[in-house]
Amino acid sequence: MRRLRRLRSGTASDDPKGNIAHVYYHYINLNTPNTSTNYEALPLTQPHATPATKTFSVANNPPPLPGTNVLEIWPVDLAGQVGKGVTNTFFYQVPIIFTLNKLGDGTGQVSFKDKMGDKVATVQFGTNAQSPTVLLNVGETYTLSYTPDRKAGVSAGATTAGTNIVVSVLTNAPGMNVPVTLPYTNSIKKYTGPDIIPQSNTLTSVSFEFDRDRFKDMAGNYNAVFTADVNNPTPATSRYLHMTVTSTRKLSGYLKDTIGAKDSFAAGLLFDAAGHIVITTLGGVTIAGDLAWTGSEDTNGVKQFIGSASIATSNVMVVADQENKYVLPTAGLATMEIPGVNNNPGGTGLAMFKLKNGSIAANYILGDNDKQTVAWPMLGSRSGNVPQWIVTKTGVLFGNLVAADGLTTLSAPSLSWIRNATFPAYPTLNSVFVNSPFAGICSPYDGISGLTGTFTVSLTGGNLTNDINQTITLNGGTPPALAFSSTGPVTAASVVAATGELKVTFLDGGPLKHKTTALGVVLQNATNGAGLFIRTVTGQSPTNSGSLMLTPQ
Repeated sequence: MRRLRRLRSGTASDDPKGNIAHVYYHYINLNTPNTSTNYEALPLTQPHATPATKTFSVANNPPPLPGTNVLEIWPVDLAGQVGKGVTNTFFYQVPIIFTLNKLGDGTGQVSFKDKMGDKVATVQFGTNAQSPTVLLNVGETYTLSYTPDRKAGVSAGATTAGTNIVVSVLTNAPGMNVPVTLPYTNSIKKYTGPDIIPQSNTLTSVSFEFDRDRFKDMAGNYNAVFTADVNNPTPATSRYLHMTVTSTRKLSGYLKDTIGAKDSFAAGLLFDAAGHIVITTLGGVTIAGDLAWTGSEDTNGVKQFIGSASIATSNVMVVADQENKYVLPTAGLATMEIPGVNNNPGGTGLAMFKLKNGSIAANYILGDNDKQTVAWPMLGSRSGNVPQWIVTKTGVLFGNLVAADGLTTLSAPSLSWIRNATFPAYPTLNSVFVNSPFAGICSPYDGISGLTGTFTVSLTGGNLTNDINQTITLNGGTPPALAFSSTGPVTAASVVAATGELKVTFLDGGPLKHKTTALGVVLQNATNGAGLFIRTVTGQSPTNSGSLMLTPQ
C-alpha cells in the first residue's frame, strides 16, 4: 500500500473515435467506512492527439478522511456512456498529536511499531507524572509496548538516555485486564497492548502507570510479638510472628507459641498488587494486613506490616517491623533488670545484651530460675523495636526492646511474663502468675569497668532466716580489692567485666556453712545492681526466689 501526503494526476482513454467528456471520482475510507461525494476531475492542459485521451487531476479534492482510502475513478464520454473505471488503494497520511498520559511514581519506556514502517521514537518516562506527545497518523494501526524499568540508575539508549530511573512495575495499561476490573493488574515485564488506531475525534491518547516497585523496597524479614489483652495475656492468644516477604510478592513464615512450637503459614501465599494479604496458618490462625509502604523509597524510613490476627475468638492488632542489619552498626553492650510484680517472683531477673554487626544477642535469666539461661538474637529495625520472645521451662517473657545504635539508650517499656508451669528442679517455687504490663530497667554498659566503690549488698526473702545487709568494696570488673569481714556472711562479690553480670556468694544460714550464689546485673547509669538467688538447703524446699540489691554508699 502506498503512503500519500498529496494526490496526483492521471490519464483517461476512450476508443479512437470516442470523446471523453468527464472524469469522475470518489473516495471510500476503510477506517470509517465512509464514501465521499462524487467529484469531477480537473482537466490538465497537456495536448493529446485525439479527444479520446485526456489528462486530468484529482488534486483539487483530497480525501475528506485520513487513513486507508480506495480511490474509485471512471470516465464519461459525450454520449453519456460510463467507461470502465479503476481503483487505487492508498494511505492518506495526516498526523495528529497523540498524548501519553503516564501516572505513578515509577519509570519505564513506551515504544511503537506499525506495519507501514512509520518511525516513532521510544519515550522514556521519569518518576513524576508526565504527558508527553508524539505524532501518530490518523487511521494507522500502531502497537504500543510498555516496559517498566527493573534497575535503578540512569537510563541509556539512543533516544532515552539521561533519565533517573527506579525499579518499577507497569500498572493499568490498556487491555491489561479484560474485562476491566479495577484496579486492573500490574507486571514487572514488558507488556504489549492491543493495537490502536488513532482518530482525531475519538482516540488521541492512552493512559497507564509506571509505579515504583514497592515490593522491592519492602522485601525482607519481619518480626512481631502480640497478645490479645496486654493487661491479661494468655498462652492461647499470645504469639511471636516471623514472616519473609520477597520482591516477587511471595510470603512465608510462622508463628511461635508460648512453649516454642512453630505454626507455619500455608504454602503459596501471595500479596495482591496493593500489598494486602490474608495469611492462614496450619494451626488455624488468620492474619490479614498490609505492607505499610508509603515512603518506602526512603532507605532510612520505617518499614512495617500492619494488620490484625484472629486467634482463639480474639482479634489482635499486629505490627511487624522489617529487620535491618544496617540500623545498628555500632557495637555496644547493655544490661536490664526484670523486676517481679507483687513479689512474683521475689528476685529480679536479668538480661545482658551485646550488639555486633547489627544484631542484638540477648541472654536472659528470669527471676524464678537461676539454672536456665535463654539466648535470643535479633536484628534491629528502623522503628527501634526489637521483639523479644523468651521461652523458658516455666513460661514465656515477651515484649519489645527499643534500641538505639551502640545501645547508648535501651528501654523495655511494656513487657509481659506468663508463668504457667513449674521447673522440676524447683517444684515448690512460686505459683502460676501473669505480670503484664511492666517495664524492664535498662542501662548501657561499657564492657570494661563494672562498678567501682563501696556498696551495700542486701539479700532478702528467698526463705532466708535473716535478711543480710553487708558493706563490700568493688574494684571495677575484678574481685574486690579489700577482703570481706571475717564475720560477714558475704564471702565473694564480683562483676564480670565483659557482660556486667553480678555474682555474690554468701553463707545462707544452712548447715555446714552452706553457701548460695546470687546472680544479677549492674546498671552503670544508676551505679547499682539487682538480681535473684534461690536457696536450696537439704530438707527445705524454696517457695520463692530471693532478692539481691546492690546500692552505693
